[in-house]
Amino acid sequence: MRTVWPLLCLTIGVLTASCETVVEVTVPEHEPQLVVHGFFTPDSVWAIRVSRSVSFTSPEAPTPVEEATVEVWQGDHLLAQPTRADTGLYLANGAGARVDQAYSIRVAAPGFEVTQGSGMLPAPPAIRHFTENVIAEENQEARRKKVRVNLVLEDPVSTSDYYGLFVVQLRMKEDRTTGQWTPLPPSLFPFESSNTALREGGIEFLETDATVYREAFFSDGLFDGASFPLEFLLQYDRPSPDANVVIHRAFVVVVVSASEELYQYWITANAQYFTNENPFAEPLRVYSNLSGGFGVFAGFQYQLFPLRLDSLHIAGYEVAPGCQFLGMVRLPICRGL
Repeated sequence: MRTVWPLLCLTIGVLTASCETVVEVTVPEHEPQLVVHGFFTPDSVWAIRVSRSVSFTSPEAPTPVEEATVEVWQGDHLLAQPTRADTGLYLANGAGARVDQAYSIRVAAPGFEVTQGSGMLPAPPAIRHFTENVIAEENQEARRKKVRVNLVLEDPVSTSDYYGLFVVQLRMKEDRTTGQWTPLPPSLFPFESSNTALREGGIEFLETDATVYREAFFSDGLFDGASFPLEFLLQYDRPSPDANVVIHRAFVVVVVSASEELYQYWITANAQYFTNENPFAEPLRVYSNLSGGFGVFAGFQYQLFPLRLDSLHIAGYEVAPGCQFLGMVRLPICRGL
């Protein structure tokens, strides 16, 4: 038996190697479709971005569509016809969206199937309480600053509601040698919270600390119809008094009430971003509520809370630039920007 087993194993190896079959798979050619993103608020500005899809094997990024016909409808009434204002961006002024009203979008372009879908506007977030407090450092000379923010969110009874929480950082660069001040692009700023409700929506974690977020989208599954207290912490370095170039900061807390469509889009888009470079992750399809193409048409409302403890105190520099933190979303205070 000692001589049979090696011979048997060798025979099986030869047979399996000689029986290898190469299967050629023909991947169907990708047919580009319209990709439409439209997020609306009670503002009278309708902003729609239109691009074309690309194959998942293509190294190219989706390109804007410049010859689209865009229509926004409320029932049988044509509410607005956004026209191209920038690369792939279509804008229109018209009647603003109202709570619990259904709105639909229709986008057509030469060579593409018509893309359409509908969405609703949720009620604004009800914030009953908002405070901010500086946490004293043991070393009074330390440049590290900590600010604790507390708010109470009043959630409606017997409805499924969805929320978002962000901190927008506004910055100005001061060159003390020339006296010149330069505005820098707004950005999302990380915050810390131990509240488990924030983890429900597939939010972004930084490094390995599960309490640090750059953005948080969550549902009312853990506090439906109740007052929801939420506490979070900001930490950042103050500029050195001896530096020639310093960065001055201001922060705006943004609380969002989102439609279910926007919530589903946000969490699936985030999840896809985190797994995009992982060869072992399962393919993930980003949520879409449009037919004939891809994308999302959804409503949201928000409240802004500029933190008083670090305002820029610069004449003419307002909170408005921070409204572009969502990228494709154009909030009401962004008019004219």
